[in-house]
Amino acid sequence: MAAVEQVSPTAEGRIRLLARGEGRFEIVRWLEDDPYPRAEVRPLPDLTRDDEHAEQLQETERVVRRALVVMSEYRGGLWPADVELSEEPVTRSWQLAGIAPLGALDQLTLLRSSSVGALLERAAALTTDAVDLLPLQFPDDPG
Repeated sequence: MAAVEQVSPTAEGRIRLLARGEGRFEIVRWLEDDPYPRAEVRPLPDLTRDDEHAEQLQETERVVRRALVVMSEYRGGLWPADVELSEEPVTRSWQLAGIAPLGALDQLTLLRSSSVGALLERAAALTTDAVDLLPLQFPDDPG
């Protein structure tokens, strides 16, 4: 569940949507698709602020911002590495997970995080893996 905050067109003729998450849920069971896809859902609890993760937040931010710089040379449509983030730690953690240059399944994994520490740990690990896999995607690149 999210609230749309900004909609802007891109040079490629697409639309970039900026939304703020309002809550998380898990699909318990898919229901009949008539007249549209429907599901039984269960709300997931909000993650709460925890000052013990301040260093982990800084390290995850370093990893994500570095990955955005590195991967921008190979892929378009990424967030700029200097994008401004919230000062509030839990919101900042979610924003880092959202801007990390990851695929949809990795993003889904992050949404399932049960704590701020788990979110930050997974975001850093998945982002590091994505950067480490770049040479396999571009084997002829000398860089």
